[in-house]
Amino acid sequence: MRHELTTNVAEVLALLFGVLLMTQPIGQVAATTPTLTALMVLWVNMVSDALPSFALGYDVPEADLMHRPPRNVKQSILSGVLTRIFVRGTVMGGLVYVAFVWGAASGMSAGQAQTLAFLTLVFGQLWHVFDARSTRTLFRRNPFNNPRLLMAVGFAASASLLVTLMPFFNEVMGTAPLSTPLYAAVIFLPAIPTFILSGLKELYWALRPGKGGKSQSASPNEIPEAD
Repeated sequence: MRHELTTNVAEVLALLFGVLLMTQPIGQVAATTPTLTALMVLWVNMVSDALPSFALGYDVPEADLMHRPPRNVKQSILSGVLTRIFVRGTVMGGLVYVAFVWGAASGMSAGQAQTLAFLTLVFGQLWHVFDARSTRTLFRRNPFNNPRLLMAVGFAASASLLVTLMPFFNEVMGTAPLSTPLYAAVIFLPAIPTFILSGLKELYWALRPGKGGKSQSASPNEIPEAD
């Protein structure tokens, strides 16, 4: 749930930033050009978002699960995660918009700039799904103990790259091929916010008085304070 909501926030904000902030043409890209096409958004929701989210259902429970106090039944199911969703979704959406503007300012066509934004969003959420496996951070889980998740991420990543290379999808989705260095950039650079935010959170818990970085006594309802 947290993974999907974070991605949805990122999609909405990436489009909203384009509407509110892009008030004049940039290079070959008109001011009215959306950050993502409608079919790009649909692809993200159906492939690179849904498949890894389903695979999360096969995750093994966290080791300290039975040491945590029960959730207050009077609280909303979103209690304790809203801050985390908003912060990470905003960072991801901002990065998608920056990729789009950078592409436009570099002289790319509208299709290339949108493709750059599209792949930034795809790989941003594929890196984020590993953080969504834990109520703490991605550093608390072994990334290899859910093979279904690895297969879902691998398929979503490969398929998303292919739709930017195949002429049929270029025509239907509005994607365009990119250079090899740009493909490398959109794969690895979107990982940086996830690792930085997770690292800051680990530091917060390590320095928090009375916690000592140990997850056994941590309650899920306390987590959002660190984001």
